[in-house]
Amino acid sequence: VYKRQVYTIVKIGDNWWMAEDLKVKKYRNGDLIEESESNASWAVSNAAYCLFYGNAQAPGLLYNWEAVNHSSGLAPEGWHVATESEWQELERHLEMNAEDLEKHNWRESGNCGDKLKVKGPQSWLGFDNVWGNNSSGFTALTTGCRLDNGNWSRPGLGSCGFWWTATEKEGYLDFM
Repeated sequence: VYKRQVYTIVKIGDNWWMAEDLKVKKYRNGDLIEESESNASWAVSNAAYCLFYGNAQAPGLLYNWEAVNHSSGLAPEGWHVATESEWQELERHLEMNAEDLEKHNWRESGNCGDKLKVKGPQSWLGFDNVWGNNSSGFTALTTGCRLDNGNWSRPGLGSCGFWWTATEKEGYLDFM
């Protein structure tokens, strides 16, 4: 029996976004996505997901590029992984400056991150006693990240979250 996941959504600018983390263990076509627990298996996996350090309390699943970019479709029917230009449109709507919009990987200005993060002190650790305000309704949670080699991001849960784009860049992959 297939149980359909229902997601909360929010409109930011002209686009609709999921306001919670993706939790799929199957592609849109029903094929299973491999669960990868060890660093070695993550580093050589064709497509996989995991929980941050296998922590059942982690708010969402982490996916590698192969899963994000898989032809069977990671996102539910009617949805897709956002492109770089869609992320930039969201960030522009949240008042990120033009110079930062052109950066790859880590970028931030205009308190854009605070506008995306769930209202503190839930999930995120405060930075200089500044908490997310979730004024966008995006409700970003801290999920950490797993690098291509299988290593975990530092500082990890409570301090960071990363979001893929569907856009492959020259020689590297782009994520938020």
